[in-house]
This record gives sequence, C-alpha cells and structure tokens, in this order.
Amino acid sequence: PAAFVDLGVNAAIAGIMFDNPGFDTDGDGFAGEDLDGDGVIDTGDGVPDFRGPPPPPSPPITVTSGDRTVTIDWSAADPSSPGYNPDDQNLPLNFQDPFIADDPNTPEDESKDFEGFRVLRSKTGDLGTFEILAEFDIAGNNFSRNTGLVFQYTDHVPNGSELHYAVVSFDRGAPSIGLGPQPSSPLINATKVLVSATPLSTLEKKIWVEPNPYVQRSGFENFGTTIDVLIELDRQIQFVNLPAKCTIRIFTVDGDLVDTVIHDNSSTSRATWDLVSKTNRPIASGIYLFAVETDGGGRQVGRFVVIK
Repeated sequence: PAAFVDLGVNAAIAGIMFDNPGFDTDGDGFAGEDLDGDGVIDTGDGVPDFRGPPPPPSPPITVTSGDRTVTIDWSAADPSSPGYNPDDQNLPLNFQDPFIADDPNTPEDESKDFEGFRVLRSKTGDLGTFEILAEFDIAGNNFSRNTGLVFQYTDHVPNGSELHYAVVSFDRGAPSIGLGPQPSSPLINATKVLVSATPLSTLEKKIWVEPNPYVQRSGFENFGTTIDVLIELDRQIQFVNLPAKCTIRIFTVDGDLVDTVIHDNSSTSRATWDLVSKTNRPIASGIYLFAVETDGGGRQVGRFVVIK
C-alpha cells in the first residue's frame, strides 16, 4: 500500500511541474482554476512549464580574511540594513515561490517560502565538496531549529589556508507534495580566500612565485654546486610580475617576518630571494606567505611552499 501512496504523491508532483498551478505561461490572462473554492488555484493554465519549485536566492556576500580568521558577511540580505529594498526578489527574505499560493484566510504570506541560511566551506570550491559550518533559521515557527537569523559568521582557521566560502538560502519545502527543504547552489556566491594576517588589496597584475612549490633545486641555481652547505646558500626563487618599485615581505604561516626584499628596478618585473632569513639562516621546509606593497598603498598577498 505504501508504494501506491508514493506513486500517487510522485504523480501529483510530476503534474505540478508539468503545468504549474496559478502560473499564466502564455500570458492570456488565465492562470488556472480554483476547483474547491478555497481561494487557492489548483490547476495550471493548460500550457506546459516543465519547472520545479525553486529554492530562495542566495544572498550577496563579502568574505574578509584576518589573522587566523575568515569573516563571511551577508548583511545586505538583512531587512534592517540601511537601504534594504523589500521589493527586491533577488534578496532571499523577499522571495515568493510561484508554486505556493498565499492563503487569503491567514495574516502571513505563505508564498514567501524562505526559512534560513547555511554557511558552507570547501577546500576546492567544487560542487559536492562543501561542508556545513553553521545554520541559522527563522525563530518561532514549526520548521527547522528556530535559532534565529544572523547575517555574519566568523570561521577560525590556520593562516596560509586557501578556502572557498558560500552562504546558501533554504526554504521550508512543500510537505503537502512530499518535497523537503531545498537549498540554493553554493556556486552562486562561492568566494575564494587566502587566510593571512596581512590584509589583501589588489595591484594591477597578479604576482606569483617561481617555482612553487620549491623542491630541492629551482633551476635558477648553479647545478655545478654539490656541497650541501653551499647548496643552502645557493638556493633561489623568484617573485614574478612585480611593479617597478615595491617591498616584498615573507612571513611564516604564524605571521612571523622571515625576510624583506626591496625591488626597485623598472627594467625587470622579477626579484630573486635566496631563501635565507633576515638572521642569515636558511629557512626550513614549509608553507610561507608573502606580501608585496607599493608606496601608493597597493598590496597583494600569496603563498609558496618550500620542500627540501
């Protein structure tokens, strides 16, 4: 018997997706009929739609890196924020699900099918790799955990981490047709960030390190050198795509300054570093951060790996 019940539910869902009730597809003014007289349209307009119930839209987010922290902010979706537009359907709390009709006998608008937010994190940014860090939903109703909505979250991670963050919106689903809560896609607002104690602002061109990772030798050294002590002093990496004048600072992932390189040469966009610290000691294997700064306030950060 349960199989026949499921078959009936699935058939009802398929019918709704085939021809959406209450949606005037061809624009002729007919959107369906109210068969039982309860004020809710039960049928479609006879023109196929092939659309399923959509989730609410993802909120716009900003992601800011700090010292061992990443702060994700989506306060643009907060109705109490300055300049908030209550008519903007691209904001999740304003979203009206075309598959859910408003019951005229209740004070609330049931078609506003939004329940909460989930904060997600991924190492790669690929769909299916995001983990849920936190969930916040509307308090005082019969859905989910009733935590109350917030519009900012701070994640604590090691410096040097390269991560992807997203905030998705989810709805209450449609229990009457067996549909559970639906989240939006994390790829809509997924944002990549490098965690660093040094704030990131941009220079005109992307700066990188060659080789990265550095493994044993780089190709910039004299390969005729075979004595271990001399090899340590002969190691080299290069910072590439530099502006004519800038300062390069190299840090450990804990934020300790390892060395400083001054680049002041308009004839080349490269600068060489010998992998020796400011105390004149060869650096150890590990992950290092670099910050390139100009006199005009431009700053760009990155990271590289040394394997000896």
